[in-house]
Amino acid sequence: MQKYSLTYTKKVLSSDKIKNAFTLAEVLITLGIIGVVASLTLLGLIQNNSKTTVEAKLKKFYTNINQAIMLSEAKYGDRNYWYTDS
Repeated sequence: MQKYSLTYTKKVLSSDKIKNAFTLAEVLITLGIIGVVASLTLLGLIQNNSKTTVEAKLKKFYTNINQAIMLSEAKYGDRNYWYTDS
C-alpha cells in the first residue's frame, strides 16, 4: 500500500511541472473566427442603420410636401384647378 502511494505521489509531482497552454495557431484561429463574426455583424448593423436613416428622411420629406400642398390649397383653392389646359 505504501509503495502505491509513493508512485502516485511521484506522478502527481511530475504532472505539476507540465504547463498547459494554447498554441499560437489556436489563438490565431480563434481571433480569425471572432473577426469574421464581428465583420458580418457590423455589416448588418450598418445596413440596418442606413435603411432606418433613409426611411426617416423620406417620411420627413413626405410630411413637408403634404403640408406645402395643404397650405397651397388653403391659399389658392383646390389643386385640380391650379393649372388650366390651354
